[in-house]
Amino acid sequence: MTVRLFSLILILTLFACADTHKDNKRNNQIRKVSFATGGCYGKCPFLAIEIDSSLSYKFYGGQYSDLQGFFTGKITQTFWDSLNIKLEQVNLKQLDTLYMATIDDLSIESYFTFGQIKKPLFGHEMDFPDSVQKIFNWLMGSYKRVELTKVDTLDFETKIQFSQGPMPPPKNLKFTPPKIIE
Repeated sequence: MTVRLFSLILILTLFACADTHKDNKRNNQIRKVSFATGGCYGKCPFLAIEIDSSLSYKFYGGQYSDLQGFFTGKITQTFWDSLNIKLEQVNLKQLDTLYMATIDDLSIESYFTFGQIKKPLFGHEMDFPDSVQKIFNWLMGSYKRVELTKVDTLDFETKIQFSQGPMPPPKNLKFTPPKIIE
């Protein structure tokens, strides 16, 4: 009887241990995030950040940024997963493209790439929904959580960070949400 009980406990323990080692890797839909701020009529920072699914991180800090210059780094998988979760929670694909009601506010240009589809968001910080503002503020401070290496120059998808003031979004901007196939 004790041998059977011991065997049963051993088998149950092995199954329990096997369950804890399952691969819990997320299937993140977003492949790339490009985010930039273009200042305001005050001392808002000019900066750009690009992060992609290979965990590469690019940062540019311009006028009024705490960190100035071009930098590269690597983020952790946990950081990338957190960013994807935050963006999923705000239903990024369903958001409007333009948020431009105010004039003297932090200008933002951003692109979120899902495979071949690119979702643009342009506007002024205070015009975005609160949940999106929180993500943008989190992104703006993300360089403080990444080990960065200074480089001479970098290319960015965004351009607003190099302008001399708030910049309007491109004309004829259109976004077609992806079709959901059931």
